[in-house]
Amino acid sequence: MGGVEVGAGYPVVRAELVGVAFAASLLAGLAIAALGDFGLALVVAMAFVALTAWRPLAGIVCLAIATPLLAGFARGDLVPLLRPHEVVLGAVLLGAGVTAVVRLVRSQSFRLSLQPIDQAFLALAVAGSLVPVLLALGRSTPIDGGGLGQVVILPKYFVLFILTRLVVRTVADARIVMLFTAVVGVFLAVLGIVQSFARDQVADALVGLGYQETDYLLSGRGTATIGNGIIYGTLMALLVPAALSLLLKASGTGDGAGHEQMSWASLGRRRHKLALVGMSALFFLGALSSGQFSPAIAAIVGVVVATIAAGRSRFLLGLPLVVLVAGALLWPRVTDRLEEFRETQGLPVSWQTRLDNLRRFYLPEFADWKDWLFGVRLDVTADYDQVVGEEVFLESGYLWCLWVGGIVLLIAAVAFLLTGIVRTASRARHSDPWIAAAATATLSAFIYIALLLPIDQHLTFRASTDLFVLLLAISMVGQPPPVRLVPVPVDAAT
Repeated sequence: MGGVEVGAGYPVVRAELVGVAFAASLLAGLAIAALGDFGLALVVAMAFVALTAWRPLAGIVCLAIATPLLAGFARGDLVPLLRPHEVVLGAVLLGAGVTAVVRLVRSQSFRLSLQPIDQAFLALAVAGSLVPVLLALGRSTPIDGGGLGQVVILPKYFVLFILTRLVVRTVADARIVMLFTAVVGVFLAVLGIVQSFARDQVADALVGLGYQETDYLLSGRGTATIGNGIIYGTLMALLVPAALSLLLKASGTGDGAGHEQMSWASLGRRRHKLALVGMSALFFLGALSSGQFSPAIAAIVGVVVATIAAGRSRFLLGLPLVVLVAGALLWPRVTDRLEEFRETQGLPVSWQTRLDNLRRFYLPEFADWKDWLFGVRLDVTADYDQVVGEEVFLESGYLWCLWVGGIVLLIAAVAFLLTGIVRTASRARHSDPWIAAAATATLSAFIYIALLLPIDQHLTFRASTDLFVLLLAISMVGQPPPVRLVPVPVDAAT
């Protein structure tokens, strides 16, 4: 009743849906005819929002695919004020909002059930947004566009984390997202490795497609579609322990007591093992092809964490050989970076430049103890680029916390890192290999972020942090969701 049978074994197509589809097609045709390209873009956007409202998991998958592939476009090139992958995130959030409104209209209420990692992330987001704004108002310092850009970073990642926690609820969901992530990662790894040997060809192709022409892209080091060697290398380093965990933990018991035998059946046959071996090697080589020291350190941390978490610590004896072989395969990039040690007093040029910038521009701004407690201002670049003729960035994550949000933001960041290490360490021993792999990757990320924050902003890198947040949320699958929709009792509804 109210529908027609379309064939044996097929669902009933309701007349209401047919009517909605016909009306939507008619309106789409009119919009394209009247508005041209803008109408087409509007129709595509609305269709995507409808898709994510109908199948929220599709939106998370699209984010996992689009973010690393579109992160290399300059802000404002295609869409005013935004990067393309941020537009995708906005559309996914809009679709999720539509779904939430529909469920609430259907007499459902919500209850908060924040886990420790949710609470720590929320505290970090508040300390990185509301607190700095209040401190800026208290100092009577102006809040410009650059300052606002700083205070939306951490809330954006928190929203992405909560969205993924709400949508990716089962192991099957987690597997789908991670498989698509792996496919994109393989493409980026191959592109970055090829780029380190064929700089001009790859750079010309990417610039021709509209990607931002950066010094990193033209340097001959691996950047793939991200356009920044550090971010690209960090993203590759995040995928190393994920692939290695799947390989090691599914291949048998560890070398210590108490490690549970894990069946390979959930991951497939022997050819899947070979695929994971290849992926692990590609991701490791991709991290090294970036020609950056911090991603290389992060990749090594990932290997160590994955082998220990899987109970295969004896495999670490072969790590020096792996590094030597990888270095030999990418010897041109290795020699380029080793040459920098001869130009400075024992530090790479990039690290020495960061320290010089901190001493010259940022540390002098902490005039007294109040600046250390309450921060300096929201904008971290100010007009320093006019002094030296190029962009100057505050490339110390810990100092960034003090600069923007004072001691409150620094404490929140440290608490988030410690909470994340504790929670993901326990989840890395999960019986399901996919959840364990996501937890192992995020555990290694928490460790190398804590180690590298003095010289980098790994906590707020675009693309690589997006993937880190996705995997962190996936590692919590099986835990109570942060927000639960519950039916309203009949007597309350009436």
